[in-house]
Amino acid sequence: MIHALLLDLDGTLLENEPSAFMVAYFAAVKRYFAPHCDTDQLLTAIGIGVQAMLANQGTGTNAEAFWQTAEPRLPAPRAALMPLFEEFYEQEFATLASVTKPVPGALELIATARQAGLKLAVATNPVFPRRAIEHRLEWAGLDPADFDLITCFETMHSSKPRPAYFAQIIDLLGVAADGAVMAGNHLSDDLQGAQAVGLTTFFVDTFPIADAPVTPTARGSLHDLRAFLFGGEGYNE
Repeated sequence: MIHALLLDLDGTLLENEPSAFMVAYFAAVKRYFAPHCDTDQLLTAIGIGVQAMLANQGTGTNAEAFWQTAEPRLPAPRAALMPLFEEFYEQEFATLASVTKPVPGALELIATARQAGLKLAVATNPVFPRRAIEHRLEWAGLDPADFDLITCFETMHSSKPRPAYFAQIIDLLGVAADGAVMAGNHLSDDLQGAQAVGLTTFFVDTFPIADAPVTPTARGSLHDLRAFLFGGEGYNE
């Protein structure tokens, strides 16, 4: 019996082409921080911090891994930059909504899953602070409050595609692996590690990244995922 649904965000619940989004993100960082510091040095520090999060194997949170590596390379003291980071993610980051679109079926899927009593997790790669992920959920037309867990760099101790990332999610949700489904559009990032932990996997193939020899339990659109989980028309094995 399924007790929890883990959902990737970008390319699954939100149409968001990675390269276009990152170009817009880096441009926004440079625009916002230019009056305050050397933005090239800042972006270099951020990039090194992101690599540290992706390499994190559970010795601390991703936020701790980020700051331990990025802080010595920042163009200004961390204490001086932190209020700016908070303002950036509250204000400037919201302008990036223009490079994204909601994915049809997301709202109906979440409503049905909540009605069925499933625990819901946003299983996005936790290299952003929670506020940035909440914004992206809102761009998808979703309410962050509808989710029991949003994986973010403040709470997670590893990143995709590590199996430990998926193991931490089901541990935080309090469910067994065989009672959880992981759905995403990226075979290596979203499904390979989840499968290794024992989760049922669903390949959301609306914006597919088929880059690993993974055979998911099932595949299709978000409408198909809803039918796969709860019955009804639209899903064919």
